[in-house]
Amino acid sequence: MTNQDKINILEIKNLNLNFKDNKIFSNINIEIKENSMVGIIGKSGSGKSTLLNCITGMLTPNNIELYYLGEKIQPEKLFQHIGFSFQHSSFYKDLTVKENMEFYGTMADMNKDSITNQTKSLLTTVGLIEHENKLAKQLSGGMQKRLDLAISLIHNPNIILLDEPMAGLDKDTREQIWKLLYALKNAGKTLIIVDHFIEELEQYADSFIELVGNGKAVVSDEVIRAGFWCIEITFNRELTEQESKRYNIYSKRIVFALKSKFEAKKYLNHLAESPIYGIILRVSMYQKK
Repeated sequence: MTNQDKINILEIKNLNLNFKDNKIFSNINIEIKENSMVGIIGKSGSGKSTLLNCITGMLTPNNIELYYLGEKIQPEKLFQHIGFSFQHSSFYKDLTVKENMEFYGTMADMNKDSITNQTKSLLTTVGLIEHENKLAKQLSGGMQKRLDLAISLIHNPNIILLDEPMAGLDKDTREQIWKLLYALKNAGKTLIIVDHFIEELEQYADSFIELVGNGKAVVSDEVIRAGFWCIEITFNRELTEQESKRYNIYSKRIVFALKSKFEAKKYLNHLAESPIYGIILRVSMYQKK
């Protein structure tokens, strides 16, 4: 079945959102197919994470209309069909892997047997069943990402939202996570992913929502850009909590995607004047061929 033959699992209509004098979204209409992987792309600050927050109901723009499997639905009702893993970890570090799963299952009003069965199934799927009695804080970064993913699936949602699931992971670990996400899609889930590893996202995504500025979005089966310039920054130490909050950076490696070579160079100049530049280990710039 091609992507065009699939039915719409989610439709977003009349999405408008302003922040002070800035127009974030202007009359955006999006259709997302069932059993697909959708990448949300756009330059830094274009509203990618904000779009996910609008879908979850964490933000409620005026007049937005949401449709689930063709039926109009309120954000609080849609929430039960959605699992999400955002940039900040959702697990509790001082609980074990299994205890985290049980906690979120209880929060989702699942009965004890369902929680037990779903926990065992999901931890097996994400490769954490042998670590179920470890404290979450004892897991590696890649394992913690997999725990976050398992938590987002505990109530068996049809739609999974992921905000930069590959942040801070090395290439081999990212490949493991991508294969896991692709397996979930093949199992019938719909995944909506924000990620700066655009070349990797292109290998797996069926379609893209590109936030192009001025509150507009373009939906396509391929990335609609003539050369997407990216700046990769690696820090030589962990940022302090104060620095992380100030600059909204939560890993030792970040990638900024920009529309043009001019914008990329402009950003590098801005970065050179920033107080955090002194702890930058490496800056590289590359372009999609």
